Amino acid sequence: MIFDFYPNADGLLIESSDYAICHCPDCGPHFFDREFAFVKRISDEVWSRKPDATIVVYPHYFSGAEVPGFGVRAARQSFDPRWTLFFTPHSAHLDPALIGRARSSLWWDDAPALRQPQDIKAGALRARSAGVTGHVPSLEAFSFVATVAEEGQEWLKGKRQVPLGFGWLDVGEPPYFELPMRVNRIAYREFSRDPDLSFERFRSILGKEVFGISSTEQAVDDLFEIQAAFAAERTWCQPSPLVSPDRVRAMAAQGKLTPKKRAEYRAGLERIRQIEARHRDPKSDGEKELHRIARWVVDQWRADGRLLDEAPR
Repeated sequence: MIFDFYPNADGLLIESSDYAICHCPDCGPHFFDREFAFVKRISDEVWSRKPDATIVVYPHYFSGAEVPGFGVRAARQSFDPRWTLFFTPHSAHLDPALIGRARSSLWWDDAPALRQPQDIKAGALRARSAGVTGHVPSLEAFSFVATVAEEGQEWLKGKRQVPLGFGWLDVGEPPYFELPMRVNRIAYREFSRDPDLSFERFRSILGKEVFGISSTEQAVDDLFEIQAAFAAERTWCQPSPLVSPDRVRAMAAQGKLTPKKRAEYRAGLERIRQIEARHRDPKSDGEKELHRIARWVVDQWRADGRLLDEAPR
């Protein structure tokens, strides 16, 4: 693929599995040694044709450390400093000794896809403090139709995944320009440029970019509230309960909709109702979008509001 279809590519990422490894008799405890044979072969082939190619690999071939979640130790193969190393909080922990030997290194986390601007800032700070040369977090949005109970949730079977919880999108429509995700994209841009940027300064930048000269403290507060509503408890496959009556209905059926959760969701929905009311006469395109999304959330609950009523004793 790299030679025939992407000859201008700068290199490639060889992604070691985050989820499972082989324990067959041939691999035994040496899966990463066997995988390394492929990694080295393809690296040598790429470097033979493009000596400056960036080839990104996981540390599991060199660190000798316990591999998170797999119950085995990493290999201790010879490390070529031309490799770029890739680290994650869940499957490939930071290794200062290897980082110091590598041509370059990358830190990954899930903050832009699943969390809030504060978490993006924390990720940028962690990347800098670890001495890595790049911060490349996830911005994955899934839209496949689930054929199994993803994350153990039967209610998802047969349903199309809702990209980032933005249920107003048409099938195939990208979610990345929608207002809640714009907040995180701007956060990634600004905090990657300057991890020390104060949050107050970030608020000012965000307000001017989204609302222009009509930006107010209240509008920025409301924007953060909407972004938080879509991020709260969202998973890779399930939208936030606050914007998905289907998920709340499933929680109730599973006995997971506690009185505390009901009260929390009711309060969150009331805040969104107030945002919808505040921005009915928008003074900018950003405010118009804010109102549209708040109204969409409110509308989701018109037929299902009783889901959040106090459960009978």
